[in-house]
Amino acid sequence: MPRKKIDALVKFAKDFGAKGLAYLCINEDGTYKSSFAKFMTEEELDALVKAMDGEAGDLLLFAADKNKIVWDVLGNLRLEIARNLDLLDKNVYKFLWVTEFPEFEYSEEQGRYVAMHHPFTMPMEEDIPLLKTNPEKVRARAYDIVLNGTELGGGSIRIHQDDVQETMFEALGFTKEKKRTNSLASSSMHSSMVFRHMQVLHMVWIV
Repeated sequence: MPRKKIDALVKFAKDFGAKGLAYLCINEDGTYKSSFAKFMTEEELDALVKAMDGEAGDLLLFAADKNKIVWDVLGNLRLEIARNLDLLDKNVYKFLWVTEFPEFEYSEEQGRYVAMHHPFTMPMEEDIPLLKTNPEKVRARAYDIVLNGTELGGGSIRIHQDDVQETMFEALGFTKEKKRTNSLASSSMHSSMVFRHMQVLHMVWIV
């Protein structure tokens, strides 16, 4: 791939929070062109290419940062490359359910875990004991429906056990006053689903 196109991808990645983008291009003759080759031996580069199943003509891209930034950068980069190479068939509709989201994400700004969905989302039953010990490993009983990479809607199962809700509040670092306020919003067990792109749904229904 020409350096100009690689630079365009680097610029694109920065729009999603990347500080930069490392690359390794495998030339047709098996040699490498890389932004970090001078920091690695030939053997290390060979091992890296092997680990990624790289082949002649491939372009390997790397991002390094906090998980969320890396996921956003590489996810959007994958789609951008697919668009550039015209790999997306606009006449194909593929649905996908996304489940077992993380219950929490860590907020550097607040210095604590915050609810990824909302503080009343029921954890996976087998993960409830982890609320007190490893909150970062707890999975939520939440779900999204996706069409061709676009989220159409999502929802979750609500917490319906007082002890689980109390432990959830503790994991979030809520004060007693905040626990009391938020407990008023808790409810009996139910699940819900909110659709966000009704126009897209209407189009799919017609198809």
